[in-house]
Amino acid sequence: MKLNLYLVHQGTVTGYDTFSAMVVAAATPEAAKRIFPSNYEFLPYTWSEEKNGWVLPPDHNDGEVEDVGSWPNHLEDLKVQYLGKAGSEIQAGLILASFHAG
Repeated sequence: MKLNLYLVHQGTVTGYDTFSAMVVAAATPEAAKRIFPSNYEFLPYTWSEEKNGWVLPPDHNDGEVEDVGSWPNHLEDLKVQYLGKAGSEIQAGLILASFHAG
């Protein structure tokens, strides 16, 4: 699958301990929005189409939608900008994120 590089950014969740933007490798802009800007093991959020929100796996909680507090809960709050084609060695997912620590 050919991947593109996208800048995904937002301005609705601001302040300390929030993400403002990320660069991701994804097949489409819609797929880019469904990547969470952190890949830390203790917060492995994924987008649930069924629940229309960010969820943690069942071993972390009950699998319900989370208000993550550091990134928008609604995909329509995210803006996506195409940056270019990804190299063949790049895998889909997060490349770089901007986090504002508090």
